[in-house]
Amino acid sequence: MISGTYNRPAGVDQADRVDLSPESLEKARTIFSALSKLVLGKKIYARNNPTLIKFANEFDVALHDFFINEEELVVAVDKFAIRWAGEVVYENDKRDESLAFLLYKDGMGEVSIQRSVTSQEMEAFVDLIKDEVRSTSQEEDIVTKFWKADFENISYRVLDEYLVGEFGDGSLGECESALSTLQHEDHPEIPSFEDKGRVIVGDGADLESIGYFLRDLVFRGKPPASADEEEDRFQDSMESIFGVSAGELRYTHEELINEKQTDGLVSFIGGYLDFTLMRDNSPAIRDVMNVIELLVEKMISELNAVVLGQTLAAIREFAANRMPPPNIESFCENLENKLTNTSVLISLGDIAGNADGDPKPVFEYYELVGPNALQPTLKLLEETDDARVHKMACDTLVATAGDQIQDVINGLNIDKPQIARDVIRLVKLTMPHHVPPVIKELIYYPDFQVRAEAIHFLAAFGDDDSALLLVRLLDDAERNTRLRAITEMSEMSHPIVKNRLEEVAFGKDIATRDLDEQIEIFRSLGKLGGSEVIPRLRQIVGRKPILFFGRKKKKGRKLLVVYALEQIADSDAVALLESLARDPDESVRAKAAQVLESLESSGQGPHKNKTGEKAPPIDSMSEETDGE
Repeated sequence: MISGTYNRPAGVDQADRVDLSPESLEKARTIFSALSKLVLGKKIYARNNPTLIKFANEFDVALHDFFINEEELVVAVDKFAIRWAGEVVYENDKRDESLAFLLYKDGMGEVSIQRSVTSQEMEAFVDLIKDEVRSTSQEEDIVTKFWKADFENISYRVLDEYLVGEFGDGSLGECESALSTLQHEDHPEIPSFEDKGRVIVGDGADLESIGYFLRDLVFRGKPPASADEEEDRFQDSMESIFGVSAGELRYTHEELINEKQTDGLVSFIGGYLDFTLMRDNSPAIRDVMNVIELLVEKMISELNAVVLGQTLAAIREFAANRMPPPNIESFCENLENKLTNTSVLISLGDIAGNADGDPKPVFEYYELVGPNALQPTLKLLEETDDARVHKMACDTLVATAGDQIQDVINGLNIDKPQIARDVIRLVKLTMPHHVPPVIKELIYYPDFQVRAEAIHFLAAFGDDDSALLLVRLLDDAERNTRLRAITEMSEMSHPIVKNRLEEVAFGKDIATRDLDEQIEIFRSLGKLGGSEVIPRLRQIVGRKPILFFGRKKKKGRKLLVVYALEQIADSDAVALLESLARDPDESVRAKAAQVLESLESSGQGPHKNKTGEKAPPIDSMSEETDGE
């Protein structure tokens, strides 16, 4: 094995003793094309994978064909290229994939393989290079690993410009291309060799620990201090030098999470797609396409929605930004068709419908896929009862259906209460200009929860049509529906609602309704009518009963007035409440006092009326009758 200082351009003088015919040159190129595929293949395939076996056979055949006419293969290693007999036989400018840069970065300038090389040596050689691809290990460089391998028929020369100072005299005769010098950018993690050189320490040299060095650095030029003060100063300095802030830790943590969420195969496919843009190398392009297709099929079989989404995005980005030729564009479309196939989407839907799984990644993938995901999403709505799934499915339908969303809504089977609620949610998300007919139908739906959501939609919609539909529900046969309609109407500032509530509250039929319904009517009236309804409330309070049953009825009406005044809460309302707090009936006094106390604690009472006087006694109020 040859190692040590390298001071001549390797491979150049081989031109005098090798066959430089185009056929031989092509054989040399075939070796490194096959080697590149084999090395990258070993990173992703199992040892018994048919594709990897095929790559290995191609490499063996390439070597055999070359050694029919040659005794040895001697190549020079440049920064991003490998040369044989002065001609480039391999070139790749991507640092994380380039076999040339892999050797060059650690100072290797020449590699020689003898015809007598064994299959065991070649396998070890390929594995050694494979282990270095995208390796983050800092323990040993590739030169050290070659030296430890102790190959008998594979040798190398090291370009050691650290000791020589510069590479040869730069003269190559007729060959104009020389090996590039090692630059600091090739090793950004260490100081520039051009500035620092290489420091060699002998076995007998006196070495100073890093701790003593740092202490000397901290205290240099500083006045003497006590041991405790010096220790505090040293610790403060060390913290400022080596300490990591919470912000830096958080940033690093986020970066690690993002890296963990990104699948390595996706990055590989994204980079490998660039190889499809090679010119005048149809066999290599076909090999690349086959590898990518196999990887995509593997991902599909694993049904990981996150990985599938990243892969689909990478393929679309490549097709959109790299402007591939028609055949590669067609290849990308074929890959996308595989990834968005209906059977694949339905299988992902089965995962989303599983109560133990997280449906979010599946629906994010559906939204990335687009309209092709409509049917699988609708299938999920029909087959699962999981509320999370229904909510995400509705959001996805709106995101993917586009102009078809109304047809999607009309096609849903509202016989199922859950689907009926989905329809209401979808209508909300589409923000229509008018109340859709399906909502008008659902306010009379058999299931109360569906009716309640439809009523809430109308109250939020707030137009004339919604107001008319809601006030009709005040006479609905279902008590729960009436109560829900009253509660929702209290949030509407609409004259149709206010006028109808006044009619019901001061009408003859109010007494026929249940007490809780009467209370909600007066609360809503107070909230919507405000001070405008106080005169009519005074009329109820001031009216004198004629019979015992009339007194009992009046007591109930006064209590209802208290509930309305609580919602109005202006000075006139407080004044009337103060009068009711002196009412002869104990229950009326107690309720009015409770409301006054509540208003006072919130800063709204007690107050004087608009004239600045206390409210008059109840008996002196108007005794006019209303519609009763």
